[in-house]
Parts: sequence; C-alpha cells; structure tokens
Amino acid sequence: YVLLPLAGHTVAIVGLTGSEGFPQTAPVAGQENLTLTDPLDAAREYVAAVSSQADIIILLSNAGLLVNQIIAQKLPDVDVIVTGGTGTLTAPIRYDEGHAVLAEAGYRGEWLGQMALEFDAGGKVISFQGEAVAVA
Repeated sequence: YVLLPLAGHTVAIVGLTGSEGFPQTAPVAGQENLTLTDPLDAAREYVAAVSSQADIIILLSNAGLLVNQIIAQKLPDVDVIVTGGTGTLTAPIRYDEGHAVLAEAGYRGEWLGQMALEFDAGGKVISFQGEAVAVA
C-alpha cells in the first residue's frame, strides 16, 4: 500500500490480487517467498493497517467482481474499489449505502475507466460518476 496526501486528505491505495494466475504447485523463479492469502483476509489485514493513517481508502483489486462485492460489504472503511479479474465493464456503482463504490473498466487495455468522486470532510464518498472510454 501507499499513503498519499491529496486535497487535505490522506489517501491509502491498497493493491490486491486473486490467486488466479499463480501456480498452485511448485513456485516458479521469483515466487519462492510468495504466500497466497484469501483476498478478503488480505484486504481485512491491510485496511486495518491503513485505516488509522488515512481518511480515504481505495482498493485496486484483481480478485474479481464477486469477491470485491463481498469486500465492500464486509469492510466499510473501504471507500472505492477499482475491480478487475472478470473482464466486464461495470459503471461505478454502490450496492449498499455507506459501502464502497465499485467500478471495472473491462480488460486487455481495450477501455479506460474514468471516475469523478466527491468526498465529504471526513473522507466518505458523497457522490460519484464515471464511464468507460474505448481506447482504440
């Protein structure tokens, strides 16, 4: 994760990936010390680590839309989840008030997602809009 000052807020950007694409057998070169953890457990650990340091938490996650919906429901400190791993176009949406805004802009570099977010003084999302723009 990284902590960044932005417009009077401290923003934590946390990266997360799912286990797909990693070998489940012998590790390949460079992955000897890699430990795979359940994405919700990993998100819970890192969100807890940054929540006292940041008033806005953004999760960049390739764990898939379904897993990220669960993370949004279980971890109310997360404000935004830019999701990946499913290859779908998902306009920014909030499934439950008070939980994270989720968005996904396709895959393979075919789309560029852009999102405008408005935060209150405490760092909670009060409005959002966005779209996916075709790259080619």
